Amino acid sequence: MARINLKLTALVAVLWALLASAALAQDKDVLPPDQVFKYTTRADADRVYLDFDILDGYYLYRSRFGFASGTDDIALGAAGFPRGETHTDDYFGEQEIYRGKFAIAIPYRRTGAGSNLELKLKLQGCADFGLCYLPQDWTAKIALPAATATAGGSRPGLF
Repeated sequence: MARINLKLTALVAVLWALLASAALAQDKDVLPPDQVFKYTTRADADRVYLDFDILDGYYLYRSRFGFASGTDDIALGAAGFPRGETHTDDYFGEQEIYRGKFAIAIPYRRTGAGSNLELKLKLQGCADFGLCYLPQDWTAKIALPAATATAGGSRPGLF
């Protein structure tokens, strides 16, 4: 019974946060998330990189990132994140967040002849004025460098 009450309390807190964000958003010029959380991609023989450039006054939660390969013959390893900033959130407690410019490196391994990666990206962020965006699901198509004898599978330590 206590577990149900805890889950219900968490759900109410999230719904309250969304409603409060919606009310604040009516008073501000709200930009779409793809204009706030801008990023570019690049790749080398071992990793793909997401280079973010987040607008001032906005941030992304580290715990809300997710990555998956949408390409059958390319597997992803664990993402490497830079050290973020500690932020105390009224609804989610202490969180690690990212502002401004930063890069995330994701190792990959080819199991076939794939030359392009369809990277499925999940993220969520907020604005300092109180608006929190819904979780986002984006897809990036990333051209990979030509496979070599050592690239994409035989290099130790990437997975």
